[in-house]
Amino acid sequence: MNGVEKEEFVRFDIETVFLVLEAICSPFIASKACYVYNHKSNYEINLLNIPKSANQINISQKIFSKVLDYEFGGAFSIKADVKTYNQENFKYWQQYKSVFDQSGSVDDLIPARISGNLLVTSGNVLGLFSLVRKSIVFKILRRGEAGGRNVEPYCGTPGFFEPWPRPSECCECLRFPNSTVKKPDYW
Repeated sequence: MNGVEKEEFVRFDIETVFLVLEAICSPFIASKACYVYNHKSNYEINLLNIPKSANQINISQKIFSKVLDYEFGGAFSIKADVKTYNQENFKYWQQYKSVFDQSGSVDDLIPARISGNLLVTSGNVLGLFSLVRKSIVFKILRRGEAGGRNVEPYCGTPGFFEPWPRPSECCECLRFPNSTVKKPDYW
């Protein structure tokens, strides 16, 4: 960045999708391609406060990490929505993150103590947010691009590795939670 004219308040939303093909099933059954959204993903709330600066700045922040597993065996995508908020909304997300990241200590913030950004005569209202700006960045990884060892897809590779016993999701991929035959619009 060539400089920041005013302080920026940023949050990252993550969406993951991996592809499951029913190609391992009988050749007499019409196979589907399923897209499984946010399957077993452990997200963190990612906040970034960018101070005002006249100088050029470079920002590097880890927004997602994942164990290399069968989801990388076919095609896997990660989409990051970069949301820029005003300062009041950013303060709300900081409070929410403090509850989300609790360790079980007696000093942890009680969830009911989070205040929203709307006041009415009876007190604070939780859950009103205003989005200032949104940008989308995505990356699609195909088999072998993830690095490390070469992982097999959930249902194996036709003609090679096939799990035994075969999971029921291999021939009925819509059994995966959050699965659909609708391809993400950025694929």
